[in-house]
Amino acid sequence: MRRWGGDPTRQRLAAQVQRLAPGAVLVRVRPDGTVSAYRADRTEIRDRDQAHDARIGQLLRSYFAAVNWAVAHDFVITDGRLCASPRPGRRGCNPAADGTFGSAPSPEIAAAIGGRR
Repeated sequence: MRRWGGDPTRQRLAAQVQRLAPGAVLVRVRPDGTVSAYRADRTEIRDRDQAHDARIGQLLRSYFAAVNWAVAHDFVITDGRLCASPRPGRRGCNPAADGTFGSAPSPEIAAAIGGRR
């Protein structure tokens, strides 16, 4: 797994998200602004603070401003990658249920400021 690539800004972003979603290794931001967070053991973290979820969405949408947020995206906290979430009905849409958590992710959308590759 690739780590940070010398980008301290992306590392700080991931640290902020981690503070807002303790224990999560992946967060999914949907077009409607809802956020899901997943642990490394594939379980979804429930009963989170809605204000924290809103802040996670704001952080990611502002950092990756050039990304099309009309579709859901997964932010991998451990290495700072942003990937398009699989569509409903596709493997990976529900990573905890279909066994795809941590396996080959969707193509990376952005790994740098402003959504640039």
